[in-house]
Amino acid sequence: MIPLPAPTPPDPAVHRPDLHLDRPHSARMYGYYADGKNNYPVDREAAERALSAFPNLLGSRAAVRSIPGVVFSSAHSE
Repeated sequence: MIPLPAPTPPDPAVHRPDLHLDRPHSARMYGYYADGKNNYPVDREAAERALSAFPNLLGSRAAVRSIPGVVFSSAHSE
């Protein structure tokens, strides 16, 4: 068995993306609409405000969850 090198500690000089978890993000809001798990309170609050302002925004959560499948199938049918 070949020994693996020891893991190196994280380098603080390496750029780490700032996810801005204190601000809502449209992708995480979409995840909230689709009953996903990768969203935060700020995203859920913004998503609920958007639904209050635009009640027909989603139509139905089932329709939102089906969007990736529709996009995938139409991309492969071309």
